[in-house]
Amino acid sequence: MWYNWPAGVVNLTEGCASTTSVSANWTIPKRAVDRFSISCSDGDASPATIEDTSQSSYVASCVNLTVPGDTYNMTVYSIVDSCATSTSSSIDLVAWPAGVVNLTEGCASTTSVSANWTIPKRAVDRFSISCSDGDASPATIEDTSQSSYVASCVNLTVPGDTYNMTVYSIVDSCATSTSSSIDLVAWPAGVVNLTEGCASTTSVSANWTIPKRAVDRFSISCSDGDASPATIEDTSQSSYVASCVNLTVPGDTYNMTVYSIVDSCATSTSSSIDLVAC
Repeated sequence: MWYNWPAGVVNLTEGCASTTSVSANWTIPKRAVDRFSISCSDGDASPATIEDTSQSSYVASCVNLTVPGDTYNMTVYSIVDSCATSTSSSIDLVAWPAGVVNLTEGCASTTSVSANWTIPKRAVDRFSISCSDGDASPATIEDTSQSSYVASCVNLTVPGDTYNMTVYSIVDSCATSTSSSIDLVAWPAGVVNLTEGCASTTSVSANWTIPKRAVDRFSISCSDGDASPATIEDTSQSSYVASCVNLTVPGDTYNMTVYSIVDSCATSTSSSIDLVAC
C-alpha cells in the first residue's frame, strides 16, 4: 500500500513546560522516516535531531529560553534521505511565567490581607497559597477555569504589619510548579501616630501621619462642637491635622475619632484620642 506524505508530523501537540523551556509531542507518520530535525524560534532544540524513528511517539523541547511566559515556535521536519524529502509542522508553545500573572495587593483589614491575580497562558491544575503568618484562605484553588483569582491571609496577629503571600501554580502531569510572592500590608488598628495638637478655650486639635495602606479619605467626629474639617479627601499628604471647634467648656476634655476609609474595600478603621481645651 502506498501513502502520500502528510503535510507534516502527526498529532503535534503542546507538552510540558517550565520558565525556560517548552516541549511538543507527536506520533509517527504512516510513511517511514529516516530522522526528525527540530528547530526553535529561540533557545536551543533538545534534541536537535532524532535518529531513532522506530518509536510510536516522540517529544522534543526548546530549552534555554529567555523570557518566562512568552510564546515560542517549534518546527519539526520529517526527513527521508533516499527521496530527498522533507516536510514540516510548526506549533506555538508557551513557557511558564515566572509566577502567576498580575499579582497585586487587594483589600485588607486589621487581621487579614488579600491578593488578586489573573490566569496564566499555560493551563494550571491548581493554585496553592501560603502565608508568612496566619492562615491562607483558601489554601488551595482547584477551579482554574476563572479569569481572575483572589486569596487571603487571615487570622493575622499585628494590625498594620507587613505579611508575605506566595502563590504556587501547579501542573500535576508535568510535575511543574512556579511561584510568585507579594508583600501585603494589614490595616492598622487606626490612623498612625495620633497625637494631641494645639488648643484654645474653644477648640482642640490632633495630628496623625499617613498609614502604609492607601486611604480614600478620612472622616472626623467630635464628642462636642464641630469637626473642622469633617472630611479630608486629599490623602496624598504625609501628615494631617483636624480640630474640634465651637467647644462650650474651656478646660474640659473632648474626644476626637478619626476614621480611615477605603471605599473599594468597604473598609473603615478608627482611632480616638482625648483632647483638653485650654
